[in-house]
Parts: sequence; structure tokens; C-alpha cells
Amino acid sequence: MRRSIARILAFSCIAAGAIAAAYTFWFWRQQTRPGMTHYTRGTEMAAAGRFVDAEREWLRGVEKDPSFPGCRERLGDLYMELRRYAEAATAYGGAAERSPKNGPLFLKLARAEQMLGDTESAAIAAQRAARLMPDDPEVVGLHGMLLAKNKNIPAAMQALQRALALRPGDRRFLLGLVSLEMDTLDMRGAEAYLAPYLKAHPGDAEACYYMAVLYNQKQRTRANLISALDYANRAQRGRPRDYRIYALLGQLYHDIGQPKNALAAYRAGALLAPNDEAILRGLVTVHTRLGDRAKATAAAARLETVSARHDRIEHLRHRLGFNHQDREAGLELARLEEEDGELKAAQAYLVEFVRQAPRDPRPRQALVAFLRRRGQKDLAQQAARPDFVP
Repeated sequence: MRRSIARILAFSCIAAGAIAAAYTFWFWRQQTRPGMTHYTRGTEMAAAGRFVDAEREWLRGVEKDPSFPGCRERLGDLYMELRRYAEAATAYGGAAERSPKNGPLFLKLARAEQMLGDTESAAIAAQRAARLMPDDPEVVGLHGMLLAKNKNIPAAMQALQRALALRPGDRRFLLGLVSLEMDTLDMRGAEAYLAPYLKAHPGDAEACYYMAVLYNQKQRTRANLISALDYANRAQRGRPRDYRIYALLGQLYHDIGQPKNALAAYRAGALLAPNDEAILRGLVTVHTRLGDRAKATAAAARLETVSARHDRIEHLRHRLGFNHQDREAGLELARLEEEDGELKAAQAYLVEFVRQAPRDPRPRQALVAFLRRRGQKDLAQQAARPDFVP
């Protein structure tokens, strides 16, 4: 018996020694491999503010040691800081392929793809991250919000409920659930989340807005409309530049028989969002009710123009969804987005097409003209150079 125990102990010691030796060898190999050398040098350069040199060093690491994920991940981090989201997603994707059990890396990939507007790919990456980190509320919540963006309502609700259970009281997850409940017309479910939250946070403007919408969907008694107005006014005080609130206020004032207050609300909203169809429809309705035919006709004409532009924008987005390199559609879409006041979207399309085809003069000329219209002369001069890729 004693000999058996001694043999077991001896074998255990040998096994432990072998494991320790193997780990030591693995650690030594990781520290001395070419990728780690470039990774360390690049990290030191980035810490010193030498970001161009850091990028060059990490790119060397990718070239010299293609299977090492670290340099690709650091490149992704750098590109995210520079808002070069397409390159960030590519770098993170390459790193994730080489490190398939790295949950935080898949989370980074999901966020990069989310910033690109590719919510389907982002949801897939977030799902991988959630499987690897099932108890991380941030990961589970992001997965839920991306599923909601992709209209996968049941799965989104399940993920957000899980995230809220992991982090009770998180307003993002709670309001995300409220939004989904309202999208499915489950007003009771939405109110069940909202009512206790608003008791604890009566000044939350977004929650007040949702409650105003909820009361607006109830039976249209004067009491319900007054309650909706109260919540909408509270939301407006907290978020005075949210045009959605003015559109709702206009409708509510109109419905309780206060057309002048409705007109004031719609006008305030039109200053913030001159191309919002709900506000333009409200202006047509209120001007008609007040007997101002000329202004009603003008608002109706503008509504027709804006509605046609929005239909065209949706069509072009659909075309780009099938072919991301459709430059004709992309350039027209950028022009229409600019006309609609969506300047960030317009610039993003132009930048992306210059990156896709730096030698095609059309996207570059369109970007230069856009920057000049925005008063960004220095950037326009940079963009005009044939060798400049934003």
C-alpha cells in the first residue's frame, strides 16, 4: 500500500514537472517569437505617442509572424481610435481567426462592425463573445441590442432580459426591452418595465418619452392624452433638442384641441429636423385646421419632395446592400444624404468609396467638393491629393 502511494506521488511529481516545463517552454516561445517582439516595440511606440511608427511595427509583426494574433489586435485598437472602422474590423477579424477562444477580442470585432453599420456581422461576433463570456452583462446586452437592430425580436428580448438579470437596473438594457415591447405592441409589458423605473428616475427624459408614447397608444380619453402631454413635456425639458418629442407634442396638442400650441411644437421640431416627415405632416394638418391654406400647401409640397427623397435613399441603400462596390449608387446616396441633412452619413459613404477605389477620380472629387461645402478647406486639400487615402 505504501509503495503504491509512493509511486502515485512520484508519478504526480513527474507529471507536474513535465507540465511546468512545457508551460515554461511555451511561455519562452511566446515571448521570443517575432510577433511578440514587434508587438512590444509597437506598444512602447504607441505609449510614447508615435502612432505612425507603432502601426508600421505592428504591420511588420503581421508580416513576420502571420499566426500571432497580438499585432492584429493592436492594429484594430489603433484603427478604432482613428475611426478607420473598416480596417479595424479586418484587423480584429484576422486576430479572432487566430485566437478563437478570446471573448474580449470578439467583443471588439462586434463593436467595429457595429460602427461600420454591418449589424448582421456585428451580431454574429457578439454571439461568439457571449458564448465565451456568458456572465458578462456588457457582452450579452450588446448581443441583444444588435439582435434588435436586425429585427430578431424574440432572441433580442431573451438576451436583454438575461443582461438585465446580470446587471439589474441598467437603463440601456431596460429601455431596450421597453422599445421591443412597444414594437410588438405589448404596451402592458412595456409599462411593467417603465412604471417602476420612472418612480425611481422621474427625470429620465428618454423614459418619459417612452411613457408619453405609451399613453398616446392607450384609449384616447382626455385623461390619457393629458398624462401623455405631461410625460412629453418632462421629456422635452430633459432633451430640448430631440425632434421626436416635438413631433409627439404637436400631435398631442392637436388632439386635445390646442392647434396653436401644436403649431409651436411642430415649428420647434422643424428647426431641429426640417426633413422629418411626421413633423411636416403635422404642419400640413395644423395649418389646414387654422385656415392658413398657403402655408398648408407649402408644407405639403415640401413633404412630397422629402418623401420622394427618402424613398430614393431607401432604394439606394438596398442596392448597396447587395453590392458594396456600386459606386454609382454610393455617390448618389451620399448626395441625397447631404441634401437630407445627414452629413455624417454622406461623408462616411464618400470616404469609404475613396478607400475602395483611390484611383477613381469621381469619389475623390465628390469628397473634396463635400469638404469644401462644409468649410473644411485643409481637409479638402489633403483629400485632393491622388496619393491620399482617408
